[in-house]
Amino acid sequence: MRFLSTYDTDAIIRHIQAEYEASLGMGIHTEEFFLQHAIALAELNVRSNSGGPFGAILTSNDIQPRILGVGVNHVVPLHDPTAHAEIMALRDAARRYPDYDFTNTILYSSCECCPMCLTAIIGSGIGSIFYSCTTEDADEAGFSDARQYALCRNAPNKLPFTSLSALPSEEQTQLLAALADHGAAVIAPDGSTIATGDDSRDVLHDPTAIASVQAIRNACSQLQQFDLSNSYRLLTRDKPHPTGFMASDWAYIGYPSASSQATRDPLATIYCSNNYEEMINSDAQTIYCQPSLPNRERIISTRRYSRITHAARSNAFYLWKDAVKINKRLAY
Repeated sequence: MRFLSTYDTDAIIRHIQAEYEASLGMGIHTEEFFLQHAIALAELNVRSNSGGPFGAILTSNDIQPRILGVGVNHVVPLHDPTAHAEIMALRDAARRYPDYDFTNTILYSSCECCPMCLTAIIGSGIGSIFYSCTTEDADEAGFSDARQYALCRNAPNKLPFTSLSALPSEEQTQLLAALADHGAAVIAPDGSTIATGDDSRDVLHDPTAIASVQAIRNACSQLQQFDLSNSYRLLTRDKPHPTGFMASDWAYIGYPSASSQATRDPLATIYCSNNYEEMINSDAQTIYCQPSLPNRERIISTRRYSRITHAARSNAFYLWKDAVKINKRLAY
């Protein structure tokens, strides 16, 4: 697999599916097989210098699973803060099977999910997750999601976003004009509209293509960067789904800079109505609470698979840290 491109997901799926079918009857654990290959995808991504050290595989929940989609972290090359491996695998599967019901499918991830990916997985109906490395392993390699998990410990009514009705009437008028008839918009520091977003799930066959996510992705694509810190704002018609809100946090909306340790500015995310954006599964208000719950209390079954040795689990992170030392990796 090391000679394949991380962008050619069709070739990757053919390769892994063929290896899996050839391994049947050899006593190999299905979970271990797909997790090993999710780790291999993460390693391939680092060796190819095409993104961060994360890989994911989405399969059907059958006795002999079928691979539905694969993904790696392409945040930097795509200028997309939502292009984490798990979401890329989900998008890849939805592109390939636009009418597929992802209920009870299984996601194999090289690393424990961040809150953005976890809430997208829950919202799209995926049934369970197997992962290998932990968030602590990722933190040690320079990829911390502690800030996002800390946000999730807030009750939904204590999250750092603000109702449009709390703003001065003149500002309300200006922001409503910027939003127009769209579901979301990203507003530049000078007050101009950088990009808008609408619920495009049916059009794009992408369960994550809710208005808030689309506005953020469109803004980052327009600016050719995934950093929207320093006074950019997210304006949404409904309260943002947790996936959209966490996407805005990965884009650093509400922070003075990408490296800032400051508290997120609640005035950087503004919503118009008290309704929540919807995905497919469960209500958004419930999903907001999920990332900080113990695994046994979550809507989704999330389990670390410990049969893989520590060295094999962490090899992608070792490769990444070596690449950092010699400056042969994409800048994050």
